Amino acid sequence: MNLYYFQYQAYDANGQLVSDKINAVDEHEALSLLKNKKLTPIKIEQIKLSKQVLKKSNNLTNEELINFTEGLNTLIKAQVPIDKALILLKNLSDSESTQLLVESMIRHVKEGGTLAQALENNPHVFSKMYISMIRAGEEGGILAELLPSLKQFLIDAEETKRQLLSAMIYPVVLLIVGVLSIVLMIAFVVPQFASLFTDTGVAMPASAAFLFAMSDWLQNYAWTFIPFTIFTIIFFQQWEQDEQHKKQKDSFLLTLPIIGKLLLYKDASSFCRTIGALLGAGIPLIKSLNISQGVLENTKIASQLILVEEDVKAGISLGQSLEKNTDFPIIMPKLLIVGEETGRTAQTFNQLADNFNHSVKNRLEKLLALIEPLLILLLGILIGGIVIIMLLAVFSMNDISM
Repeated sequence: MNLYYFQYQAYDANGQLVSDKINAVDEHEALSLLKNKKLTPIKIEQIKLSKQVLKKSNNLTNEELINFTEGLNTLIKAQVPIDKALILLKNLSDSESTQLLVESMIRHVKEGGTLAQALENNPHVFSKMYISMIRAGEEGGILAELLPSLKQFLIDAEETKRQLLSAMIYPVVLLIVGVLSIVLMIAFVVPQFASLFTDTGVAMPASAAFLFAMSDWLQNYAWTFIPFTIFTIIFFQQWEQDEQHKKQKDSFLLTLPIIGKLLLYKDASSFCRTIGALLGAGIPLIKSLNISQGVLENTKIASQLILVEEDVKAGISLGQSLEKNTDFPIIMPKLLIVGEETGRTAQTFNQLADNFNHSVKNRLEKLLALIEPLLILLLGILIGGIVIIMLLAVFSMNDISM
């Protein structure tokens, strides 16, 4: 949906000349809006936002999205109508990106669309899960009950991301310094030994010849690494767009030691958190299952939940179906079977979400604690190996001359 603005100049009630822009469907509506603001326009001109501005409105940061959700939650709880709530959010926000995004949503809602439909016009900002939960809240009249859970989900995801980025700073710096050290050694230190073999006419060992070949490539053809990297990234992006290929990749990731369990528990936590919030707000189980599939990053697990949804429709209990069809940790279906029998399914899901989230943090800490010594060991072996190869090559020259 295109955003149209009208640039205007007008006199206010005090006779002061003001210049600004206003969003409207056409010039007639723009004049009406100015009249409602008690402005007397002397010039009005329709403009269209540039592609750069439109692109900016489709790039909200996680913090801006959380602030938008929190503000919307507060206003909906205060029983403010959707259109007025959006107008207030636009006026209260300091972020230009948020203002542009909300303005497009205001126009859609004023034209008779729902909030969920307005969100669908911005798929790069709002996830499938986000839109589905808003739609379920609107249809069931329980938007005020769902928004706190949605806000908390975004906050938890952002907090986990921040912890990961913070913990990865040292390993990343260590890796960069180590790789640069190896590259500089091969590119500038190793060639200094080449002249020794050239001057003496002694045949160099195979290991040293390999290092000299790498050094020659870095000095003359290192630039080829850039287009190769770009091509590789584009290739895998295209490859992953195929549904079957993405499923193969996701299946492979689940089989990896340590990382596989981490990804599985992360999706299990997101699934339990979402479906627990939906069931707690009164959304039917079948619909909750369908919406919860949107939070899963692993397509293999998402496809397994389709089978679970079919089983539940056929009358099979949720716990039994999860145990039969999914790779989720066995504790989930076992506890859910008990929770279903006692009528505490939503509470069980919420408790499982906390447990899985705690497990994800513990596994992440262990993984990061393991990465640092492994990096140091690997870089030490590589650098030490280069030094040893060159020293052995020099010693071999001495043996031959003797």
